[in-house]
Amino acid sequence: MHMLAAVAAGLLLCASDHPLRLWWLQLVALVPFWYALAHRPANRSAWPLGTLLGLGYAAPLVMSAGAAAPILVAAGANVRG
Repeated sequence: MHMLAAVAAGLLLCASDHPLRLWWLQLVALVPFWYALAHRPANRSAWPLGTLLGLGYAAPLVMSAGAAAPILVAAGANVRG
């Protein structure tokens, strides 16, 4: 659930950027990420959530630009649940 919230925050940030330009989504885009950080287990690190936020934001932008998918696979392979 926490990882999905981090990805959802990244997707909301991506939707607020090019090409959709839904700027008002920036006002609420980080709320799911803050929820994931606040409710993660105490013994878990926060960096996987930040990585998933970044992938949720960057992956659609990279794909829409036509860049190679292996970049996304390499970045996603480093995230462990």
